[in-house]
Amino acid sequence: MFRKIATLFCTAVALLLLFYANSAPVFSGLSDKFTVYCFSHSSNAQAVAVSDFSARFILSKTGESFSVPKGNLSPEEIFSRYSAVLIKTEETSEGVSYFAFSSKIRYKKTVDGKTFNIQVFVGEKTVTVGTPMIYGSY
Repeated sequence: MFRKIATLFCTAVALLLLFYANSAPVFSGLSDKFTVYCFSHSSNAQAVAVSDFSARFILSKTGESFSVPKGNLSPEEIFSRYSAVLIKTEETSEGVSYFAFSSKIRYKKTVDGKTFNIQVFVGEKTVTVGTPMIYGSY
């Protein structure tokens, strides 16, 4: 009987560890604070500000983003880290958005026939990175 309980306990712990390891934020290690998008694949997504640790326990994730001060991270560094291919660039009065695709990231979005899953916005003071895109403000 003890052997069966011990086996069930070990199996449950192994499954929890596997879940924890596989639910890390896509950009884990690049920031300790994230905005996680939930319940929708559009700008209607609920945005929740969380830490790297708590982001792992949100089951309804549809994307995520984070921001760092400009100069701490470049679009090229993100694209290199995720083996991403640049799809398009958009310039606005607030900054430049780069859209890229990486097969290493499960989220994706198709707009105007172009599929991407990374958006990097370089503004005057910050760099914001999102997947599949940044919802809300930069």
